[in-house]
Amino acid sequence: MLQEIRTKAQAISKQNKNPHILSRGGYRKLEEKILKEKEKSRPPPSEDDCLAPPSPPSRHQKWKVAHL
Repeated sequence: MLQEIRTKAQAISKQNKNPHILSRGGYRKLEEKILKEKEKSRPPPSEDDCLAPPSPPSRHQKWKVAHL
């Protein structure tokens, strides 16, 4: 019984064309925002240094910021 309800709900959610978004941008835009903040907080590179891009935020970090 519960398995049937669960599979039906999963089928409905697969058809959802507009999943939950965070105020017109979703997690993708939130991730870009966090990356920009990390980039700003880094010290400026010296002439010879080649800095790698900041690491992407972890899943729990994105969730925390999204639910503030």
